[in-house]
Amino acid sequence: MLPKRLLLATPMLLLATVAKAEPRISRVRFHLPGDEAPVTSFRPSVPRIHVIAQLSNATAGMQVKMLWIAVDTQDRPRNVRLADQTLNITDQRIDTLRGNVGLNGNPWPVGEYRLDFLMLDLDVTSATFRVTA
Repeated sequence: MLPKRLLLATPMLLLATVAKAEPRISRVRFHLPGDEAPVTSFRPSVPRIHVIAQLSNATAGMQVKMLWIAVDTQDRPRNVRLADQTLNITDQRIDTLRGNVGLNGNPWPVGEYRLDFLMLDLDVTSATFRVTA
């Protein structure tokens, strides 16, 4: 039989385990260079597309991979990966992720794009934007 003190402590240990939330991405916003106002549609001439995303429940040492994908655009096959960015989380207090991508000075093909955030073994978080003429 377990001592009474240990029996009383057991539910608290279980609650502490359940309360630990998984890392997640929320509030993904695309924006233009030098202006953090949210934008969902860009012109082909924009040099770089920037993103800000909120990260909750980060743990030091984890990585977040961002995959920039051309989903359905002119002059490209579907679902072409444009760029990968890996962010190393060095401090669990980090709550904002920033990234950007450009096409080496080339104009953006008109169409649909997606940014996937991959973390640990969690579901992929995706956000979309468009490039319009």
